[in-house]
Amino acid sequence: MTSFSDFHKRALLQTSLSAAVPLRVLDYYEQGGPTAADVEAARVYGRDALAPHGDLLLFRSRKEGETAALFNGLAKALAVLAFLPGGVPPLLGASEGFDAQKILAGFFGQEEASQYCQGVLQRALAEDVPVWAACYLLGQEADPHAFAITTNLLATLSLQDLRDLRIQRYTNRGIGEDGRPRVSVERVTSRLLMQVASSDLHIAALVQQAVSRGEALPVCRLDGLQTEAWIRVHRPDLAGEGASHETI
Repeated sequence: MTSFSDFHKRALLQTSLSAAVPLRVLDYYEQGGPTAADVEAARVYGRDALAPHGDLLLFRSRKEGETAALFNGLAKALAVLAFLPGGVPPLLGASEGFDAQKILAGFFGQEEASQYCQGVLQRALAEDVPVWAACYLLGQEADPHAFAITTNLLATLSLQDLRDLRIQRYTNRGIGEDGRPRVSVERVTSRLLMQVASSDLHIAALVQQAVSRGEALPVCRLDGLQTEAWIRVHRPDLAGEGASHETI
């Protein structure tokens, strides 16, 4: 059962957010709106900061400034997500959520707010989200070669390729039947690696070293968070199917 004290704390947090989020929406309005990178940062904040430490919003941390920093981060993240279609649903029992279009309509009118938010969304969808990968020979994880997987390479992947990429945790490295690490040439990242090797001399050399050692290919691992950000921008029909951000 929720105590009166807990109810009071939730009500206070709700009131504080209802004042802070619109102000941050206005800040983003003056900056031209949030970018695709801002949206990804808000999502990561929810997973890495809010999920494990959200209780500190109701029960003040003993660490100086920690609760305030968490609240400011939450208000900023909610302001960013408020620009997405439909905004943020009601939280903490509130009657309304946070919708940037509705918030801005209160300042500038419905027509201007609608046109502005549509422009922000169109620009975010057109942004090119960078995706980086790391490549190394088995046993040489401490010295990876980082390189950009350009959007034209990722654009060659079908929806099923992207689903497989998630299942394979964004890497061609797995575990063999003997329990030892192995590299699979059948994985999506192996195909991408070979495409990059045609123009990247360093990767081409790593491939040659692997072949000379009797191994299939070097390990290739894409950044899972960046890949998912790219999917949300370029393949939104796949974005809602869920994702794994783990790598083996």
